[in-house]
Amino acid sequence: MGQVNPSPKPAADPICDGFARHDLDATVAVYTEDVHYEEKTLRWDLHSRNEVRDQYGTWFAATSELAMSPLDGIHAADRAAFLWRITGTLHSGHRIDFPGTSLFTFTPDGQISHEIVMWNLAELPERAAADMGLRPAAPYSLFAAWAANERPRHGCRKVGG
Repeated sequence: MGQVNPSPKPAADPICDGFARHDLDATVAVYTEDVHYEEKTLRWDLHSRNEVRDQYGTWFAATSELAMSPLDGIHAADRAAFLWRITGTLHSGHRIDFPGTSLFTFTPDGQISHEIVMWNLAELPERAAADMGLRPAAPYSLFAAWAANERPRHGCRKVGG
């Protein structure tokens, strides 16, 4: 059995390098074939390396320049958290620049078997989001969908004392 990555950096390096080169193969090589990839901001729930490739392909197709820079990370056993910043230029000329977080679970040989990605859609300029097809039609639609479909049925519960 292989050894788990000692930090999230080895897993993040191929992703960051792949982004910089617009190289889908390099970007997704670190994922298992059956990876579970949850993109919370855009509500994507992906279940294979090919689906992750398609997701990254959307970003690559919309940009002439794209970079993911590591900001910080922490690792414990087979899990890691990776703070990053994405910057780039869309083909329309609009710039993108926003931070986010990825939570990883690794296989014993260091591939990513599960990733949860979180970032704030409000950080993406309105025009850039529209160019990429990422902005909901109505500004409140994400909240409205949550309120209509996903709110707790029994109210809130106080945690702690």
